[in-house]
Amino acid sequence: MESLPPRLPLDEVLAFPEPVAPIGELPPRIDTGPPVDVQPVCLERGLEPTRSPEDEQHRQALSHLGKVAACFLLACGMTYLFDDLSEQRPWVQGEPIPVLRKVLSVDWKCALSPMSTSCDDLSLEDPTTAPEQPGELLAGLGVGLISGTPVKPAAPMAKTIAVAALATSLERTLLDEPVFQPTPLPKRRIGRATRIEPLNDYALDVFFDRLKRIEENHSITHARIAFFGDSTNSLDGVTSTLRDRLQARFGDGGPGFMVIGHYKQQNRRDHLLYRRRGDWQKSPTIWKTPAPGGRFGLGGIVSRNIGRSSVEFAARKIKSKRDTIDRLELYYQGQRRGGSIRLEVDGQPFDRIETKANGRVDRREVYDFDQPKTHFRLRMGARDKVALYGAVMEKSQSGVVLDNLCLVGAEFGSFRKQDTNHLERQVRMRDPHLIIFNLAGNMVGRLTPKSSKSRRKWSERARQTIQRIKAGAPDAACLIVSPLDQGMHHRGRIITRPNLPPAVTLLKDVAAAEGCAFWDAWRAMGGRGSMAKWRAKRLGWSDLIHVSKRGHRAIGNLFADAMIAHYEDWLRLDGPSRSRHYRWTKTEMANR
Repeated sequence: MESLPPRLPLDEVLAFPEPVAPIGELPPRIDTGPPVDVQPVCLERGLEPTRSPEDEQHRQALSHLGKVAACFLLACGMTYLFDDLSEQRPWVQGEPIPVLRKVLSVDWKCALSPMSTSCDDLSLEDPTTAPEQPGELLAGLGVGLISGTPVKPAAPMAKTIAVAALATSLERTLLDEPVFQPTPLPKRRIGRATRIEPLNDYALDVFFDRLKRIEENHSITHARIAFFGDSTNSLDGVTSTLRDRLQARFGDGGPGFMVIGHYKQQNRRDHLLYRRRGDWQKSPTIWKTPAPGGRFGLGGIVSRNIGRSSVEFAARKIKSKRDTIDRLELYYQGQRRGGSIRLEVDGQPFDRIETKANGRVDRREVYDFDQPKTHFRLRMGARDKVALYGAVMEKSQSGVVLDNLCLVGAEFGSFRKQDTNHLERQVRMRDPHLIIFNLAGNMVGRLTPKSSKSRRKWSERARQTIQRIKAGAPDAACLIVSPLDQGMHHRGRIITRPNLPPAVTLLKDVAAAEGCAFWDAWRAMGGRGSMAKWRAKRLGWSDLIHVSKRGHRAIGNLFADAMIAHYEDWLRLDGPSRSRHYRWTKTEMANR
């Protein structure tokens, strides 16, 4: 207790020292006189101011940057002085600010959370398009005049319904036939529902009749589709979705045709097993590598082995089990000094094919198996020289078979390298019931819309190829698909290429002239400017021409919806009513 310090009084503990100066009072200012320039003083005394090398570099960099900025501003100003440079003006009245519009156009929610399900919602409906009114159907049927005044789509709803009811009553009384209501197309989150335009009364009858007979009588084997296309379908994205949808409805007839010895980037079938070994020389129609005699095969690629090589292929797996095949076809070329092909089925030797012939001839080997098979292998020795076109895998059960005959870079003009008789024989041996053409995408840039000569040559190029392919299957139905939207950068925005809408119109005229149906894939994407929206939702590639894997599935589903709905309408119509339906479809498409 004695060691503790003494307790201090409370007033001494709370005492604070007095401040030196009152609070808020600043110290006195020292007058240093006028400012002194250091450089003259240093020079008078014989001294030189020190300069850092980094300061000199910064000064030079700022000088160069100023010169570049001045030249840039001068170039921008020149665009406003000359009307010929109006397209290069960085900003015009009515446009948003260039930098600010880029920031505001980004969907930051999808950019920061790319896996969000809300990013899949892509509404591409044109807000400027007026909704369909009940009176439009009657106007397409030729009924809708009351007191000499046509029914306008913009009329009030009550008046439109009254006119529709009166016109329907008149039609049933005069024509003794109800108004046809087409099968509604399902609404999807991506794309716009678009119907197939027949363009003539019986464009798809052959194929639809085949589908009907398959549904009624399963003894009929297959309904075959030959799909000729470009890089849009070379990855088997749209075609695989269409194949799965049709086979789910009408039965699985098998994978169909596949090219042998090719690169996967040229013609890809991800759902099939495909392995190639050894060296191969490939001659696609899109390359400058010639094929002797102009024989490229049905798929547009002829493959020749170099030394010892082999090819293995099989159907897809379903729930960890390989799908079975009942029929195998091999398409190859017979030639002088041709070698042997050893066929192995499920790991066992099955047949030996000799390709030696007196000259170049097209051959096909067909194998119908008693028991279903899964794996196939073609083996060539070191001295065997063979030329292969492709193979076909089918099932014995009835159903749809869709052959993906698409190549990267292909277009209508690519088939001019094919020998006419050879191409006709290849198509005839495959015997398709529907031929689909989607080959105009790479031809859009070659069209000059304002030149009548360019339009004529463009149309003739497409018509000649269609006629050459249809010569091998003259009774087959025909369907032409328009290109997808193709974008380009213009004044900081992504717009549709100016040549694309005229190309779609020309392609539709070609379809009508050749007796084919037409499906507008460009409109299904959303029409003008749709590639920008698809690119923003990661459905399109940065080249603004191709779509992603999700985009392929979306286009394939829209195409399948249109085909199945058109088939349902075909089943419900026959005779005069079918012609009435086609007339209404033409009017509807013309109005849109």
